Formats: sequence, C-alpha cells, structure tokens
Amino acid sequence: REIWGYRDWVIGAINRNLPFDRFTIEQIAGDLLPNPGEDQLIATAFHRNTMTQNEGGTSDEEFRVAAVVDRVNTTMAVWMGTTMACAQCHTHKYDPITQHEYFSIYAMLNQSADADRKDETPVHSFFTEGQRAKKSELEKEISSMEKRFASPDPAWLGGLSKWDAEFPRDLRWETPKPDKVAMT
Repeated sequence: REIWGYRDWVIGAINRNLPFDRFTIEQIAGDLLPNPGEDQLIATAFHRNTMTQNEGGTSDEEFRVAAVVDRVNTTMAVWMGTTMACAQCHTHKYDPITQHEYFSIYAMLNQSADADRKDETPVHSFFTEGQRAKKSELEKEISSMEKRFASPDPAWLGGLSKWDAEFPRDLRWETPKPDKVAMT
C-alpha cells in the first residue's frame, strides 16, 4: 500500500510545530472535526492504515476484530506510552489499565468494517498544489464544454425535423413465426 501521504503529513506537522493536542486530535478523529480539511482527513491514516486481509477462506469478522485489537494496542502504546495487551484478557492489580477500560477503548475504536477488497490502497484522493491547479483548469474546460453542448445544435435539430417528417408512420410489427423447417 502507498501511505506516503500520511508520512508526509506527520513530517509536515512536526515541521509546522503543530501543537501536540492538535497533532493527536487530527490523527484520532480528524474526520470527525467540523468541516475537516484535506490535511485532517489524511491525518486519520493513523487508524486507517490498519492490517488488511484479502485471502480467500478467512473470516472477515475475526480479522476485523484482530484489526481493532491492533488499533487499541497501537493507540495506547503511542499516546499513553504503555502496553495494555494483558488487559484484553484480565485485570492485574498492579497494571494501570483494567480490562473494563481496555474494552471501553475497544468499543470506541470498534467502528469499522473489513470490506475484503482486493486492493487495500487508500481511498481518499488528495492532490499536490500543481495537481490542484491542473484539476481546476480541467474542471473549467469541462464546464465550458458542457455549456457548449447544453442545448442541441440548430443544424442537427433541422435535420431531425426533416428526418421525422419523412419517417414512415405505418409501422406494423408482426412477430415472425416459423413456417418451414429446412436442413442445410
């Protein structure tokens, strides 16, 4: 998979000195912010860049659950600086995270489905400044062409009227029925 857009976002965020709280929010819930921008959608690749599986014969639900467990463990390791895989099975009296807390986080992140697509490339399209300019130019060109073809060509309409006037109106149709059998 190509995930360079997310990598570039992380480097750009660090270079822009993006505050850590904003850095965190955009990666965990950038798509849930009011009117998210392209950068915020790209930032969510932290969770969207998950394990994938497209082998035949695998259980989609089993693999989806494994991906959510991975998402929980990765999120906690990155943002809390702790592992919590033990809490998936039981609560230790000396561990900072209980099994209940583990599954509370699991429930929050359990909002996805494994589409079982053959191609697991990112589905969000984003463009460089140059590509955006070219896209805008092409959209204007398309709009101009659509306006040009919005109403029919008068010459074509004239020809259509002539064709319609000459078209025979008595069109009786009969379903053909076989009337002989022959061998060739």
